[in-house]
Amino acid sequence: MIRHGESEYNELRAKKASDPLYREFKKNFKKDITASRLFTPPEEVHSLRTKVLAQQVYEKYTLAKSDHRTLLNEQGHWQAHQTGAHLNGVI
Repeated sequence: MIRHGESEYNELRAKKASDPLYREFKKNFKKDITASRLFTPPEEVHSLRTKVLAQQVYEKYTLAKSDHRTLLNEQGHWQAHQTGAHLNGVI
């Protein structure tokens, strides 16, 4: 069994989950969805505050690459090395 190494994307996702800005955005996003009516156009569902928070989160956490093109972080390089060393002994 081979597992991919941790990428910069995975690391960033973990940081984002603990960020108060992101948590506030998620809370507002869910509140807007809950308060919206069925068939409300998507552009009308979210409050101005939620849209501002979304933009701030985007600017803070967006990488210039998609997940599959993101480089491994330091932990991911270590994981890949360990996997390779183990497979070398098995194969």
